[in-house]
Amino acid sequence: MIRLIALDIDGTLVGDDSIVSQANRSALASARDRGAPTALVTGRSRASSLPVVEQFDQGVIVALGSFDGALVELLPSAEVLADHRLPADAAMRSFGAMVGAGLGPEVFTQAADRPVVAWIDALPPQRWLGENLHRLDVVDRAELERVLADRPITISALSPLDVAEACAERMRAELGDEIDVKITFSPRYGGYFSQVAAPRATKVEAVKTVVERLGVTSDEVLAAGDWLNDVDLLRFAGIGVAMDGSVEAVLLAADWVTASVEDDGVALAVRRYVLRG
Repeated sequence: MIRLIALDIDGTLVGDDSIVSQANRSALASARDRGAPTALVTGRSRASSLPVVEQFDQGVIVALGSFDGALVELLPSAEVLADHRLPADAAMRSFGAMVGAGLGPEVFTQAADRPVVAWIDALPPQRWLGENLHRLDVVDRAELERVLADRPITISALSPLDVAEACAERMRAELGDEIDVKITFSPRYGGYFSQVAAPRATKVEAVKTVVERLGVTSDEVLAAGDWLNDVDLLRFAGIGVAMDGSVEAVLLAADWVTASVEDDGVALAVRRYVLRG
């Protein structure tokens, strides 16, 4: 019996337009009525995740793990269950490695008045700035160091895949288990994010936290995803579902492959394993 559905957002629940289809909304609402609400676990920031949450009736989405699980909260209360921020030294060294690779990193913080910070001498690419300039605080070197010393949630940088992979390899070599490094694809920006976070800031750790709080076992979880940061989550869940078109590692980790996001693969999986029809 499935008692919790854990879903990635981009490429799984929504496509490029960030709109949840009627089929997915209906299936997840029916699952809630059967005793299986949904937790969203995503590489998105909290701010960019909430518009997706708001497309559902209250009670369908009961938890949100944003920044790939660095911040985990219950909904709608916004009670924080986990807050895994970067150690100051690791944040500074990671930022320096990204800049050294020619990237323009974005630093995500807990501060409501400055949720995203960038250094004036290494700005993010224009395609990112075009959609985020309104929430970005551009600072000088001294202020940047203060932000990094205050333990940000995560640091990410948009680039082509080869650059992201080289930067990730360099950071892993330099910082080892002090950090968790991921590469995620963003349909919205048409590029790849090198993302650095604290070691426990992962999707699977986020869902473990939610499962413990809700009194659910891993066997009672259905999880779905499409990218490398979903692999461990699919392995943890009683039923792991890969979206059609997922990267090979996700397909290998899954118990079942559903249709693509464009063809409402989440709804198909929920009907198969939760609604049984």
